[in-house]
Amino acid sequence: MLENMLLSELNIGDEFEGFYLLKEAALKTSSNGKPYLSGTVSDMSGSVEFKVWDYSGKIGSADAGKVIKTMASSGEQFDFIFMDAAKGQYINWLPDILKMMPEGAVLF
Repeated sequence: MLENMLLSELNIGDEFEGFYLLKEAALKTSSNGKPYLSGTVSDMSGSVEFKVWDYSGKIGSADAGKVIKTMASSGEQFDFIFMDAAKGQYINWLPDILKMMPEGAVLF
């Protein structure tokens, strides 16, 4: 597990742990009625949006601006991916996107 890496140095599939600034956080409800946490963490290298599904923790919107310790695995796979990026950048994103897609997944 990587520790205290800059967000810009992380790659798809990395498991990491570190301290990051919680820029924003919102408790939301998914379409199937389950709670999840959506937000953004940052460090001096940039920001990353995140979602924690089936969330029942204590972090919420009141915690924005605090430094939090996080541990995550970024190697999840998805059956359906909608790529909403500048069309000229698709080729740059494609290798990482393909790593997140199991056989039979759909890229839209």
